[in-house]
Amino acid sequence: MGVIGVAVLLLGGLSLVPLLTWSDEQYRARCRELSDAEQWDQLQKVAADWVSAASMPDEAYIYLADAQLNSGQPLLAIENLLRVPPQSHRSFAALITACNLQFGPVNRPLDGVRTLELMIQQRPSSISSHQRLIFFYAVTLQRNRMLAAIYDAIRAGAEPPDAYGYLILADHLSFSNGFTKNSEWLKSDPEAEVFQAARIVQLIDQVKSSEDPAAGAALERYVESFEQLRQKYPENLVLLRSAIERAAENYDIEQVESLLNQVPAGTTDSVILRHQGWLKFQQDQFQDARRLLEQSLSEHALDWHAWHELAACHRRLGNLTEAEEASEIAITGKALRKELLQLEDAAAVSADLLARIGRYAESCGEQRVSAAIHRRLYAMGQVPN
Repeated sequence: MGVIGVAVLLLGGLSLVPLLTWSDEQYRARCRELSDAEQWDQLQKVAADWVSAASMPDEAYIYLADAQLNSGQPLLAIENLLRVPPQSHRSFAALITACNLQFGPVNRPLDGVRTLELMIQQRPSSISSHQRLIFFYAVTLQRNRMLAAIYDAIRAGAEPPDAYGYLILADHLSFSNGFTKNSEWLKSDPEAEVFQAARIVQLIDQVKSSEDPAAGAALERYVESFEQLRQKYPENLVLLRSAIERAAENYDIEQVESLLNQVPAGTTDSVILRHQGWLKFQQDQFQDARRLLEQSLSEHALDWHAWHELAACHRRLGNLTEAEEASEIAITGKALRKELLQLEDAAAVSADLLARIGRYAESCGEQRVSAAIHRRLYAMGQVPN
């Protein structure tokens, strides 16, 4: 009887032959045999020994994770998938599996984000990794992180099609499944500020757009919950942006000013800057308004709202040519936003729509986006006009 045969007999009790004497090929054959037979407890023991014995335990970690996953221990499985050495050709696939578990059955999305970052670090060309990270930041309303993730993807030449839609929609992100997604993720950590904030803001958006007659009464209750969160997290930009936007819509200048005074020092959020410019405009301080609006556009040049406010500012300053140019850009951006909101799937961006976004980006002076879209259109066999 060979070494493997002896080891099989001894696995149930104390082995007289240390498994450390096995070769990688012997471990591999035994793990494959136990996996095929779905003997998960035995596989876990052998794979754990192989981890200790191997100089490159990548395959051993994967067998160990497989055994743990099939034994109802997904968190341990994830730990071992993340231990697969990054220099192994199996590492990226292990990270994919770990990420799918974190965003799926174990519901650990914040851990999933860290795994996505490892995936992008290891393989910057992975479009699906960038796409998943961008979507997470978008649906949790972390617009600045979303924008940074989009431009990281563009630099890597791995931006997903929906990234361009998110760039146009970034001035006010809202998703039909946003409340549901954030409610689900909140279960993973009921005290997570990021999910609490995104959940209530998107719930209010959802109720405000509802045609249900009972929505008005519900809205009052949700706004109360929103204000309670605002008191709990006074510097949360998602909540601050939402509160400022609502006050500006009501032309409550005093409230807008009060809220803007609560913005953390050094904040360079383009929407906050745009509202600061709007406030200066309402106070007839047009030069200051222009400066702030131009600063907003330097942070995010594709915000049609900022171009619209800048056009009004130029008119007041007597810069009629600049006002007309800014107004035309604003009209184009607003139309693109409306068209994108009508798409059932953010990824369903046609070549024609992509080309128009590229021309809009060029008119805004956002060369990173226009150049990337030209590259993408050529890759699709389309010649941009």
